[in-house]
Amino acid sequence: MSEAKVLICGPIVGNSAEAGDTWPFTTLEDVLSQLEWQKPYDSVRVTINSPGGRLDKGFGIYDKLHSLGPDITVTTPAQVAQLPCAVQR
Repeated sequence: MSEAKVLICGPIVGNSAEAGDTWPFTTLEDVLSQLEWQKPYDSVRVTINSPGGRLDKGFGIYDKLHSLGPDITVTTPAQVAQLPCAVQR
């Protein structure tokens, strides 16, 4: 088995229309697709560089990551503010 890698970068939004001219951005669907194509995995490494974003979508990411079961490691090489701090815990 291997380690899945997930990148949360830019604001957390519901969809690309919400992001407007902002790029990069992250949606819950982005995180799910990153995990899906890396199956099977026995651990997950999440890298966060985000100024925050939508609370409901961020908690969706948090819930999904914590429901996986495998070991989760979170790294924050740059900016982490507001909601991504909760995902980090």
